[in-house]
Amino acid sequence: MYQLVYLSRAVPPLTSAQILDLVVCSREHNQRHHLTGILLSKAGQFMHLLEGDRPDVEALFERIERDPRHREVTVLHQGSAEGRQFPGCPLGFQDLGSAAVLAVPGFGAFLNTSLSADEFRDFSKAQKLLLLFQRRRSS
Repeated sequence: MYQLVYLSRAVPPLTSAQILDLVVCSREHNQRHHLTGILLSKAGQFMHLLEGDRPDVEALFERIERDPRHREVTVLHQGSAEGRQFPGCPLGFQDLGSAAVLAVPGFGAFLNTSLSADEFRDFSKAQKLLLLFQRRRSS
């Protein structure tokens, strides 16, 4: 199992409808390629965890890097993992700017955090944020 976590910024910023369209298309693609993960969005910035076979993860990430809608693409982590963090989930999605996210236990620590490379230089902080949504899916 291979995982890759990156940050990016949408240029121009995407509307909520555009993001949801992107999520639907991405879920279809990921299902065909046995990829799983989660996309977090906040104020035009994204954190994306991709997991699957290394060639499939790397191929998708290369497409993302070439996509003109993504800028400031920063890899936070890549490497082997014991298993999937989001099994059976072609692409989980959470808008971190929505009111619903306030109900996620532990999210308060991230309330005023942007999804920028400056905020997540220490990957353990990104892991903590992703873990909040992994736990939410499994409960």
